[in-house]
Amino acid sequence: MTADSGAKALRRLVEHPLRIPQHLRGVADSLTDLGEPLGEVVTEFIRKPVEVSLPLLARIMSPVPQEDGSRSFDCHVVDGAPAMRLILSPEEGATLARQLFARDMDEPVLLTSITQGFASRMAMALIMESGAAYQPPKLIKSPATPLSDLPVLKIEYGFAIPDGSRVSMTVELARPFTDSIARPPTRVPQSTIDQTPFPIVAVLADQMMRLAALDDLQPGSVIQLDEASVEKVDLRAITPFNSTSLAKGVMGAEKGIRSIQIRGEGSIDTAAMQPPASEAESADDDFDLGIDMNFAQPALG
Repeated sequence: MTADSGAKALRRLVEHPLRIPQHLRGVADSLTDLGEPLGEVVTEFIRKPVEVSLPLLARIMSPVPQEDGSRSFDCHVVDGAPAMRLILSPEEGATLARQLFARDMDEPVLLTSITQGFASRMAMALIMESGAAYQPPKLIKSPATPLSDLPVLKIEYGFAIPDGSRVSMTVELARPFTDSIARPPTRVPQSTIDQTPFPIVAVLADQMMRLAALDDLQPGSVIQLDEASVEKVDLRAITPFNSTSLAKGVMGAEKGIRSIQIRGEGSIDTAAMQPPASEAESADDDFDLGIDMNFAQPALG
């Protein structure tokens, strides 16, 4: 594949509204001069049927301490989708750097990096898609959140290639909030729902979540989805000014699989998807997400 043909292939692929986030459109024009490897790597990733950039990571984080002080965890959509690894920087200051790697290639390739400034909460929505007829979305309110906790959220989409070259773009979603700025919506804006290029069955979670709460889940935890015909998952960051898709994943409902399992360092028995009933009863009472939160003990992948 030549650099020119790779760029053309990517340009065709980014026109697909169900696979490529809006912010990636237009990136193809910048790829022409970056050589053959980039075209191959990027098109190989994008043409995959499953995209999981920051899938459910607001609710499904399971860190593993690293020697350098960072924490890492893997997330795997249980339908054959590639596992994803997130690295949290060891910084304890105002900035939290997140780097996500795809592990379905020979070498990890940086897909998404998020930098969040001096904030402890992010607004996240989990949007489910179904091939069935359109049904009105089910919206669940988020808990009250002090404006001072809301983030400056920057999303950087980047492509790394084996020779070290990289193309990236950054989208800044919002400035720091002040008391003079209107509160963020407690429901996913209807305009977001209307603009979604696929039918929405349910918005299972619209939460303002503290980053500290992400440590509550453990490797091996299973999240059971209660929609019978879920096909895709779309995770969005929502601010008063914008809503952006952070991740999309295919759930494989046709196989009867409606779970997402957290993975960690090492292998995990994906057949053991159902934790004991006693654990299934320990769902977090503070978050009425319409999701059964089942906590199993470590094993990640």
